[in-house]
Amino acid sequence: MNMIDRISDQGIDKISEEEYLALINKAKNTLENKNLVEKDEGEFLVVGDTHGDLKSARTPAERSLKKDIPIVYLGDYVDRGEKQLENLAYVLSLKIQRPNKVILLRGNHETESMNRRYGFLKVVNSTYSNSLYRKIVRLYEMMPVAAVLDERSFLAHGGIPKDVNSLEGIAELDP
Repeated sequence: MNMIDRISDQGIDKISEEEYLALINKAKNTLENKNLVEKDEGEFLVVGDTHGDLKSARTPAERSLKKDIPIVYLGDYVDRGEKQLENLAYVLSLKIQRPNKVILLRGNHETESMNRRYGFLKVVNSTYSNSLYRKIVRLYEMMPVAAVLDERSFLAHGGIPKDVNSLEGIAELDP
């Protein structure tokens, strides 16, 4: 049974810390590791904040799979919701399974300060360890902050810094 099938609404108890670490390591190999992603695919499915709501991540993914169209998640996978760890594991599993059809953008909640403020640090430490949390924070830095689709659609979670006025400026941002 693959990881995506083991992530359920019941909880994450079936995934060990070692498996979560392996998931993160595999995901690192599929992430773009640059601030700006440009894709020309035609049709895309775009999904906003899921904030630990696994159903909000799963439902559009199932539609994307059925139609075989790329899906873009705009970030904010954790903080607030009941299934934060499951939600992050789920979107990472999707990225691993469909690396060229899934884009995971970094939202404002994919930062250490937001994770401390809104409770994700506590969730990770109560379920796993601070070591896993550190790996997740480093993973965030590999997620792009924006995407350009078909040279006509610009996607970013919450806008861009006011000093940036070009796509090249976004690409050159520090993680």
